[in-house]
Amino acid sequence: MPPIGPRTRDTAGSTRFAFRRPRPGHTGLLVAAAAFALGHPDVAAAQTSITGTIGVTLTLTSACSINGTILASGSSANFGTLDFGTATTLFTQQDAQVLTGSSGGISLTCSPGISPQLTVTSGGNDTKTTGGHLHALVSGSSNVSYDLYSDSSRTTVVQNNAALALTASSTTYTTNLYGRVFGAGTASVLPAGVYTDTLNVTLSF
Repeated sequence: MPPIGPRTRDTAGSTRFAFRRPRPGHTGLLVAAAAFALGHPDVAAAQTSITGTIGVTLTLTSACSINGTILASGSSANFGTLDFGTATTLFTQQDAQVLTGSSGGISLTCSPGISPQLTVTSGGNDTKTTGGHLHALVSGSSNVSYDLYSDSSRTTVVQNNAALALTASSTTYTTNLYGRVFGAGTASVLPAGVYTDTLNVTLSF
């Protein structure tokens, strides 16, 4: 067997080899560890793993936005403004269009698969109309009648509780409403003032 360990040189010049002996107790520890592993195979085996899953859910409900504003069911929405502007008490008629902000018309964006229905149900002063018109603007005890139309030529009157025609583009629906208010010209007995009304609109889907 070849010598083990580094070579050393004595004072006479001859070469000797140093033999390294195992430290006391190391051999016993190695033997004990091997015996323990043989008796417990799970210690020597690789780590095991357990896999599982996490359930993730999201519930979406159908909805519509009105002129870019999403409102919860049962909320009150602003569908726009019909402003006839300013005229003298001797006016004959005045036209306007329902505007939403700086743009005309009412715009609805709804969830896919929804077919919305939009109706004007009534005005706040409908019982005070004259001349066969549907709605009235009121200032104190005075009133002036007006109608809504679905066309810019103002030939088709929008009836209360009748569904408005909507133009569909993908999931967006639009409609335009026009108004005309009727004065009596030089026969007018209307006093000057600010005349107002509120139209009630319902969106269902």
